[in-house]
Amino acid sequence: MLLTVHALTGVTIGSLIENEILLAPVAFGSHLVLDSVPHFGIKGLDFRSRKGFIIGSIDFAGALTVLFISLLIAPERFTHTFIGWLGATLPDLFYIPEIFFKITPFPRFKAVHQRIQWSETPQGTIIDLIWGTIMVWILHARL
Repeated sequence: MLLTVHALTGVTIGSLIENEILLAPVAFGSHLVLDSVPHFGIKGLDFRSRKGFIIGSIDFAGALTVLFISLLIAPERFTHTFIGWLGATLPDLFYIPEIFFKITPFPRFKAVHQRIQWSETPQGTIIDLIWGTIMVWILHARL
């Protein structure tokens, strides 16, 4: 799933859960649940390739934009917004050291993370769009 959609999910969860200790694992778990349903992806896309790096960079910028806009709209929710965002995006952020430094911080987790993503296709973009729209709708109602 696109990192931007995970970010939307995380800030939405952060708007719904008041307990920070509960919020972190729920947001992290949301990432794994969303990656286990059909979603956007291109088989064999390597984020170290030019095309992959461009797609990843745009998506990362989208995820950061979600965070910053959410913080501008509801600065009083900073802690919850940030914990939700970080928890929901963290599994994909683990790829950053690999992309830039060829270091895999958690190889066992990476294997599990890749295994659950059984259905990544360009057509999965529809699922990403529907889910992202639902998250924006809930956020709009909450903030």
